Amino acid sequence: CPPCLISTHYFKIDRLLDESGNKVTLKIDRYFESGFTVCQWNMHRLKYHWQAPYWRYTPSQWSSLIAKAGFTTRRLHEPRPTLEQVQNKPELEDCYRLKKYWVLSLCSYIRRLIKLFTAFSFSR
Repeated sequence: CPPCLISTHYFKIDRLLDESGNKVTLKIDRYFESGFTVCQWNMHRLKYHWQAPYWRYTPSQWSSLIAKAGFTTRRLHEPRPTLEQVQNKPELEDCYRLKKYWVLSLCSYIRRLIKLFTAFSFSR
């Protein structure tokens, strides 16, 4: 089964800055809030800024949605840059300290049932 990328913004992250505007820490809040919201893509590095609507879900809610859609999760991976990558690209520091997205390996119930049925049928 092919992997599925899920970008998860299921909690609020505030970047706390010092007097010079340097990032001091990341503050995580409202972990269990879910529902509709809008992501503001307004970083300085972007040529154009835009808004993207999305639904915020907790990991438990994601798991439930995936199961209701007829899939099982075979593997969950939270990519993290290496310290060397962060040293080469300091803007990756947040990703080193806190996960930004998941890569899930999902498998369909139907595919699994067909494989089980086929294996059972031919093993007789």
